[in-house]
Amino acid sequence: MQAEFTRRMYHPINKAVLFCGAVTLGFTLVTAHFHANGPVCLSRTLFHMPCPGCGITRSLQSIWLGNLELSFQFHPLGIPLFLVCAGAILYWLLGSKVGFIRRMGEAFATFFRPRSRQIGAGIVYLGIYVVRIVLDHSGNHYFRW
Repeated sequence: MQAEFTRRMYHPINKAVLFCGAVTLGFTLVTAHFHANGPVCLSRTLFHMPCPGCGITRSLQSIWLGNLELSFQFHPLGIPLFLVCAGAILYWLLGSKVGFIRRMGEAFATFFRPRSRQIGAGIVYLGIYVVRIVLDHSGNHYFRW
């Protein structure tokens, strides 16, 4: 069991996901506490229209500062993304030692393994983008860009 866990954790794709999650949380932690701005949105700069991910960096920064409502206003998927990144890091650090964390990580990976669920997650992501755009163009400025 331990060997299987180690083999899966050190698979190149899992290491890449872990690295991206750690960099994302680390970057937003640093920028949140030094009041630095995140990267400029290339889509907004070139096309004068926000991309589907606009606001995620500021959403994660707001979580680090403890403001969950503002985080949701910047991007509704910021909180789930934070939890997934933190969960991946905990799984990597403690998964072999703490059974509960290992079971939760494996359940999450198993849930999103089928292609249909990955496509469903993409549809939810784009659906939230469409709702934000429609609300913004209708004069409702609850969501911040």
